[in-house]
Amino acid sequence: MEDKKLDMEVNKMEKLLFLKKFRKDVEIVDPGQVENLSIPKLWRELFSEKDFSIQKKILLNQWKKVVGLELPNSISFIENNLCELDLIHYREKWSILYSIKCEDGEIYYFEGGNPEECVDHKLLNGMPEKLMSFYLELHNGFFFYPSRMMGLVPLDEVTHFSDDWGILDELEEPLKLSLDTTYGFFKNGGGGYLAVDYNNCKNNIATRWFDDMEPEYNINFWEYADIWLKIGFE
Repeated sequence: MEDKKLDMEVNKMEKLLFLKKFRKDVEIVDPGQVENLSIPKLWRELFSEKDFSIQKKILLNQWKKVVGLELPNSISFIENNLCELDLIHYREKWSILYSIKCEDGEIYYFEGGNPEECVDHKLLNGMPEKLMSFYLELHNGFFFYPSRMMGLVPLDEVTHFSDDWGILDELEEPLKLSLDTTYGFFKNGGGGYLAVDYNNCKNNIATRWFDDMEPEYNINFWEYADIWLKIGFE
């Protein structure tokens, strides 16, 4: 029993050293402290539970409740490959760290931000309903921890398309979205975005936008988010 406890402590220290390569002030929070923290009620319930299988059930049930129909493949992969959950803290913010065994056998770390940070955010005004549910009820972004990409980004890191885009001068067809009302909520880490034009976003309509090729209009945001998240796990 003592050897197992020691191994767990060593593994936790190795994980923390890796995490600090990307966020120097990051800390893994002791689950015994969660009752006194300003975190979502669901998170307190989750980290107060010592049985990992119950932890996973609590969190995956929330995923399925919020985006079960929209992200079925991603949720299935998380459910089958999730190894551990940690509460982490840095820059005065709380997040859930997902340790996921990916298809190459390596453990990849994905971060799910605190949905309470999204309340009253300016981007909620005009946001599609299901996307709003994701940010308010599940996570303020869900992304690959080292790069903060390969997923839905935190609201403060969403790309506003009113910024200058060099690709605009090279487009073969007229632009079919309004840059002033378009935001990139998903970054794939390779210059690709899933972008939502608030003036044209009914039925989850979005644009697959690249910084070096023609955009693809009128796609389903969640269909592509599910595909790109799954690729990120691979």
